[in-house]
Amino acid sequence: TFFAVYDPDHSPASGRQDLPLAEKAAAVAAREVPDNFQWNTRGGSAVMPALFNRVGMFQSRNLTASEIASYFPGAKKNVEKRNGRLLSFYYGYHVHVALRAKELLQERPQGMIYRSGRDTKMNDDILTTTVYGYGVFNSQLAIGSSEFNKLISVSRNHLNVVKSCGQRIFVETDNGYVLLGLASAVEMGLNYTRWIYAGRGETIVVTNMMDSNNPASFVDIQVKTGKARRFLITSNIVMGRHEWENQAELTIDKNRKIARIRPVRESIMWKKYPQTNYYIVSPHSGAIDHLGADELLYPDRKRRGHPFVTISTHPARHFTLAVTGSVLDSKRAAALARRYRKSVSSVEKLKRGFAEHLARVSNHASLRLPSNPALTDSLNDIMYWYMHTAAVGYLSPRGLEQNTSAQWGVRDVLQGACEWLKATRQYAAERNVLQLMFKNQVWELGLWPQCLRFDRYRMPGDEDTHNDTTIWPMKTVCDYIIASGDIGILYEKVPYWSDRTLRYTSKTETILSHVRRELDCMKAEFFPGTALIRFGHGDWEDTMQPANQELREQMVSSWTVELMYQTLRSLEVVCEKAGETKLLNEVRELLPRIRQDFKRYLVKDGVVAGLVLFHSLKKIEYLLHPRDRRYGIHYRLLPMTRGMTSGMLTPEEAARHYGIIKKHLCFPDGVRLTEKPIRYTGGTQHYFKRAETSALFGREVGMMYTHAHLRFVEAMAFIGKAGDALHGLRLANPVGVTGLAPLSNVRQSNVYYTSSDADFADRYLAQDHFSWIKAGKVGYKGGWRFHSSGPGVFTNILISSILGLRTQFDDIIIDPVLPRSLDGLVFDYDYEKRKVRYHYHVKTREYSPRSVSINGVPVKTMKRLDHPYREGGISMPKRDFVRLLNRRQNTIDIYM
Repeated sequence: TFFAVYDPDHSPASGRQDLPLAEKAAAVAAREVPDNFQWNTRGGSAVMPALFNRVGMFQSRNLTASEIASYFPGAKKNVEKRNGRLLSFYYGYHVHVALRAKELLQERPQGMIYRSGRDTKMNDDILTTTVYGYGVFNSQLAIGSSEFNKLISVSRNHLNVVKSCGQRIFVETDNGYVLLGLASAVEMGLNYTRWIYAGRGETIVVTNMMDSNNPASFVDIQVKTGKARRFLITSNIVMGRHEWENQAELTIDKNRKIARIRPVRESIMWKKYPQTNYYIVSPHSGAIDHLGADELLYPDRKRRGHPFVTISTHPARHFTLAVTGSVLDSKRAAALARRYRKSVSSVEKLKRGFAEHLARVSNHASLRLPSNPALTDSLNDIMYWYMHTAAVGYLSPRGLEQNTSAQWGVRDVLQGACEWLKATRQYAAERNVLQLMFKNQVWELGLWPQCLRFDRYRMPGDEDTHNDTTIWPMKTVCDYIIASGDIGILYEKVPYWSDRTLRYTSKTETILSHVRRELDCMKAEFFPGTALIRFGHGDWEDTMQPANQELREQMVSSWTVELMYQTLRSLEVVCEKAGETKLLNEVRELLPRIRQDFKRYLVKDGVVAGLVLFHSLKKIEYLLHPRDRRYGIHYRLLPMTRGMTSGMLTPEEAARHYGIIKKHLCFPDGVRLTEKPIRYTGGTQHYFKRAETSALFGREVGMMYTHAHLRFVEAMAFIGKAGDALHGLRLANPVGVTGLAPLSNVRQSNVYYTSSDADFADRYLAQDHFSWIKAGKVGYKGGWRFHSSGPGVFTNILISSILGLRTQFDDIIIDPVLPRSLDGLVFDYDYEKRKVRYHYHVKTREYSPRSVSINGVPVKTMKRLDHPYREGGISMPKRDFVRLLNRRQNTIDIYM
């Protein structure tokens, strides 16, 4: 059972002695009326109030052509149609519109995760929320941790069966209240979503906007046509980790129409963030008829103690609601509530402010190709959405299908976030990520957990960390130093995290010392008698986690060995530049040993093995290799592509493995991890945990995992296969993917999909009829959305590998890999606040520029870069580059 307790002693205005003085002052200033109670939702069943069980739905209709032109003016881009019917398009500043017809065809609803503010550095006071096209105007709304600090509940059902979750809006009609659900159109901008509900004789428009400066989300309701209506807005409150298990205190100021929600004293949220205060307020408070708890959900208007805040309005044509607060400063939360009770910035002002911010951090990136505008339109729009996704992915990690995370995957943030920040030259933000990462190196172990929380909820890490996780911090800090020239980060002192005390150590060491300890941990994992790092609890491909201790200790992943080799080559460059002779000599002693043992043990018959099982140094079993007798799987993508980008493979070996990938691993919707799936026998585990036990033929199990596909794109650019690189990049773009892979299902066009899943009903059909994928007898579904390192990796590959623009210490690198079809491509990309336009002339070859001129002046100081597989790009001193950028609008011509 659930109950509400009226308790005047919990009124902040009553002077409760355990309140911080600042919080008492804020409470008195707000003149709160003592209408306080606590939700207690533990120990019972969540029986939903009657209003949600019997409610009817608002009957939206399709928009007419004239209405579409009116609501979405200007030119339409990336237009999507099916059977002649318009489904979606882009317009304006990367704004995506999905019409009712598309929502009815999609397997999953339109959805997006938004954040407040403009931070690119970690901050506990960032508000994030998730919205859905079927009428969820806020869900999983939280400030800070999206797992523990949730104010509003998660939307857990994509069919809108559970209508009580999240924040919902009812509109009163002549036949009673109906719920706003399926909209006529859903418009998504980079910091807002607009739902258009066109009915018979009336049109209602709802907009969710994020504040560009403060933790706040605004829901704006307007009756565009028809008479003024009464609205009922419900917010399902969590105030913690999971629904129905927490207590929270609600205080209502009946006079000023302010609701304040905060955690109770014994909760984990209060213990970690005692200053937490959320507020729900309105600048249109005069339009509020009643502000309360769950009483409005029942005909008798009596409270049952269900965790809801409800607001009913008088008949109104315009009403705005704000959700704001702070987990760090109760005075700030109260001040924001007072501000938004007075006024809220206009939608246009909020849109313009965030667009200016994103354009600035992205250096005003924009592509144009007169001969193929559709291609550059699709890349431009998805590039900005992926940058939006990359930022949310590390500032408030979670996804539309993976909503319980709220913690960094160590390898995810060191790829996705850091590669995006590096490509866009946001070095201060990347430095902040790296400092935070190294201070979370575990003192007792010398390595990192697989995932870690970066806030006050930090807890002991999972010791079953994959061995590649130990490598990524070293790799990323070296890549950062090479790109930025910031050798000084090596000598920054940071603490460690102690799993024993659950605190940071008082002892601090330089990041260089952290790196040395990291290297010791890597060497400690060498298989005896070799310089090959063991498989441990797995490598990047999470489905291949070994099932027993023997496999962990005796198995080696060729991909992990290549990653370590690539990382140590970068460390060698950094140590030489920094003058760290002792560490440099150690690295130089290791590199040839790793390479020699790789060739001796991991490459057989000219093919690199996916995994190798050492029964002894003289008895070796090759797995995921043509000699594999255990699984019957002959080829694994990861060691082939990483073998290229690491330089571990010879040119002849790289060419051979390129042929293998093209013949065995390339499918119409992308490149797969292996040429066929691990055999499934009802979930029985023999060798690998998830690969053999997962009933879902999706994500890595379905084998077209987009991140790995993107690493293939990166490898193709590295070896000079321009056509493969561009085609692969486009397959990772939901805009226009149905044109490249016609059997792809209808999917949301502005969000990253972590996989492309062959549309088999179960794993038995998948393994029995796997050949249907190449034969075009089965379609492709979009996998999980949003939460991944992929968007940042995509952005980095586009800018750094395909367009070939990057920095290396004091040099500018120009090393594009472009097919001849992109002759005439123009890329606007500012450099240190200077307007720069790169003009690519792709005439005689597809990589290695013949010459470069800046503002008509040929560059005389360029040098040709060494490259293991092709003629390299060019470098030039940064000082010469900057000196030649002497116009308001600078043009760089690149001749290939």
